[in-house]
Amino acid sequence: MKYQPDGGISIPDGENELEVALESAIAGDERAFEMIYQSLNPRLVRYCASQCYGSSLDYEELLAESWISIARDISKFTGDFAGFRSWVYSIARNRIRDGVRRRTRQVKSGISLDELHDSEITATAQRMESLIESDEAVTAIVAEIKKLPDAQSEVVLLRVVADLSIEECAKLLGKNENSIRVLSHRGLAALREALKGAGS
Repeated sequence: MKYQPDGGISIPDGENELEVALESAIAGDERAFEMIYQSLNPRLVRYCASQCYGSSLDYEELLAESWISIARDISKFTGDFAGFRSWVYSIARNRIRDGVRRRTRQVKSGISLDELHDSEITATAQRMESLIESDEAVTAIVAEIKKLPDAQSEVVLLRVVADLSIEECAKLLGKNENSIRVLSHRGLAALREALKGAGS
């Protein structure tokens, strides 16, 4: 399906079409923005859900906040589609970090830990399960990724779940590409060992 600025909504099926759609979305074309949303949102959902897995954070709320920010600021974006995709994930990552900080402040303010961890974690886990638990192996993988050291876990999630390149991860995390390769290699090696042990 091809993107036509004056046509109907369809998901662009190539990088060049996404570049054209991005230019139009930056210029204010709502149909082009929706095409980009349809193209990027499935992986962004999995990324946010994976990052929030096992916590009291509501990934759906953080995802919605991310898209609101993207829609508000897209006119200020400059760069190609690869840069835009990294920008989208940086916004989602910042929303997740903001969510963690908000939760920390609430706990320090005396809100019951039971209130935060019982009903909210159960609800979050149920939503997460509806996304990934149809395949038990995927659930096991996400759980094991979250056990990795934070730096490795973040890189593996961005590489495997978000499907970002080494270069895109480096820009997003503010690290050099060699560091990303090392973290990715170590994280994936540890993940393979953990899953091998779980399957034995």
